[in-house]
Amino acid sequence: MDVSLLVSDGSCPLLNDREVSIQYSYRQLHSRFTLWSTDPCRRPLHSPRWRFLVNWNVRRPIFLVMNRCLRYILGTLSIVPELVTNCFDALVSVGRIQEYLESAEKKEIITKSPRIAMVDATIAWAADIDDERNRFCLRNINLEFLSGELNIVSGRTGSGKSLLLSALLGEADLISGRIEMPSPPNSEERFDSRAIPSNWVLPTAVAYVAQIPWIENGTIKDNILFGLPYNKSRYQRTLEACALEKDLEALTDGDATEIGANGINLSGGQRWRVSFARAAYSRAGILVLEDIFSAVDFHVGKQILENGLTGDLMHGRTRILVTHHLKLCLSHAAYTVILSNGTIENAGAVAELQQRDILDRIIAKVEGEAYETEEQIHEEELGLKRTTTRESTMSHRTSHAVDISTVLPKPRQFIQDEDRERGAVKWEIYKAYLKASGGYGFVTGYVPTSTDVITGFGCGRSSYSYLLYRKV
Repeated sequence: MDVSLLVSDGSCPLLNDREVSIQYSYRQLHSRFTLWSTDPCRRPLHSPRWRFLVNWNVRRPIFLVMNRCLRYILGTLSIVPELVTNCFDALVSVGRIQEYLESAEKKEIITKSPRIAMVDATIAWAADIDDERNRFCLRNINLEFLSGELNIVSGRTGSGKSLLLSALLGEADLISGRIEMPSPPNSEERFDSRAIPSNWVLPTAVAYVAQIPWIENGTIKDNILFGLPYNKSRYQRTLEACALEKDLEALTDGDATEIGANGINLSGGQRWRVSFARAAYSRAGILVLEDIFSAVDFHVGKQILENGLTGDLMHGRTRILVTHHLKLCLSHAAYTVILSNGTIENAGAVAELQQRDILDRIIAKVEGEAYETEEQIHEEELGLKRTTTRESTMSHRTSHAVDISTVLPKPRQFIQDEDRERGAVKWEIYKAYLKASGGYGFVTGYVPTSTDVITGFGCGRSSYSYLLYRKV
């Protein structure tokens, strides 16, 4: 590439050495790929001419037989470049499968028991190695959560709270000791489609609200129901308990609003509340919750605590909550666990800790460390991304209040469904394809119609040269 042409008049920017090197490498790779991909076509063309140059005493039948043989070989040679590419793809896939098959098997670490407890347990995050020397572990864990009550797990950032919850779910490595959990019901025992208010809660079923809220690509209502039958009374109480009513009023389609992948069109606090609403509406009798207060305002968190975590929906359900907000939650909790330095610092009933006069000291220590280390890391994102104007929102409210029987418009979709064209391919598609391939001149002038034309042309030229030689 001639760089002087680019800088002669000063109209084009200078190309540094790296740009020139990249362009040169690209052209070199492009040339090699072109030679490689056209090699099956060039070989039938040059083979007869090379045979003619080596031995002039060649008759026409030999060329015809050679042309016939090359036709059979051409199909095999044309798939060689694709075959090499497929071989590399196969090697990569086999390597990934081998890595997966050689990974450690998941072991069952849960001991079936009617209680939720850990006995002399040492746990670590799941890994392929059994060596615990270079792994973070929670050691000598002894606790027993109270069934049907609110249980608090707290501690400074990095103390192992999420690891403790993962162990209860069977997603951690149990190095020693024992983890006891009730056996969850199987799908044949659940009968979700026949659930009614009298048998809604399954005492041994488990629901988990993760540290990163999991949101399904669907409507808000579908995310909350999550396949369960719609119970109007329970659904409305769930929206109220999770402080979602005002958010739904601000949306044009209400709970029929479609949520994008990972809740992209919701704020952080809204994602947390939708995820918690799914757990509250579920049939689980055991709720394992990450800190649901970290991404909501104080007044919203107080409403969730009073109406959600300790309201009618949670009657008789065991709740295990990780949080730094001890001052907010301890007055409603029955059992608390404080983690520090890879072990339990304090564990027991809240009333017992109050009698020992250590509860206030624990609250001050935990909340002080949490404020210093996190400093509102999980603050709620900017307000709701409104898709309508205030007038359309007000008209939506009045339409619900005045006439419920009116037909509501179809909710708008965040992700449009795929459409399929029917009939023959339009000429505009062919024109666009040819234009993108280099234009009509390139297709008609430089691209041969078939490899047979190349082979026939080469053999014809060679035969004609041979006839001239015989005449001479």
